[in-house]
Amino acid sequence: MKLNEIFGTRSLERSSSRSHRYVPPLIREFAESDVPEQPEQLAPNQWNMLRDPNRLVCNFQFDDPDILRRFVTEVLDFQEDARHHGKLLIENGGVYVEVWTHDIDDITELDHEYAGELSDIYEDVIGIYANVK
Repeated sequence: MKLNEIFGTRSLERSSSRSHRYVPPLIREFAESDVPEQPEQLAPNQWNMLRDPNRLVCNFQFDDPDILRRFVTEVLDFQEDARHHGKLLIENGGVYVEVWTHDIDDITELDHEYAGELSDIYEDVIGIYANVK
């Protein structure tokens, strides 16, 4: 017996469609009707949600390469301690970050905690190291 004979063709089509996936309430509050299509459209230093896969993204901007370097070092240390890693892209005085839980290809509470921690690191690094120079 085939699966489509058991479940019917319609239920198989629905389960394979990304647009019909369950979205937990915590993630729904981040979802906006006007989600940026490209990372370049993101406001600096602000977390957003992008889709396919659902992921949290932020483009941290820095005026000083030494502060950027300190931020990256702090983020790498945090990731090792947390055992949860994001995708980091460093270019043009900024660090673009994407994070989601790859096992389920979606955003989890762990990703929200990661985002909050990176925002705290950013604020600390800007506040501390900007006054050192």
